Amino acid sequence: RVMDESTKRLIMSGILKDPFCANLGEHLEVILANMTFYAFEAGETIVAQGSAGKHFFIVQDGVLEVSVNGKPTNTLLPGSSFGTVALLYSCPRTATVKAQAPSKVWGADCETLRKVLLQENETRHRENRGLLDRISL
Repeated sequence: RVMDESTKRLIMSGILKDPFCANLGEHLEVILANMTFYAFEAGETIVAQGSAGKHFFIVQDGVLEVSVNGKPTNTLLPGSSFGTVALLYSCPRTATVKAQAPSKVWGADCETLRKVLLQENETRHRENRGLLDRISL
């Protein structure tokens, strides 16, 4: 499935709202180009607490319920992101996310997300190093 421009803007906004991805800059396009579309019916589980994380998700359409230990804790709407903690820390999913209505999400796989975050970190390191090298003491 191909993203149209309005979906692309929504997904970009959702990625940049995620605290781990907020400063992606030029590498954002790599994530967008490698995202996969998923559709879920009401009641379907998207991620289960305790399971291994394989994707980072952005909600395109629908309503998702987040629960921890079976207790609802949050509602995710279009433009919301979820799933980075399990990917970045190689830990089990910390919550279950279920579709409350027919829902559409876009997912980026673990390898793509880690690669992009590493590239962004290296770019920022080079920029900071360049600034520090120009300072004379």
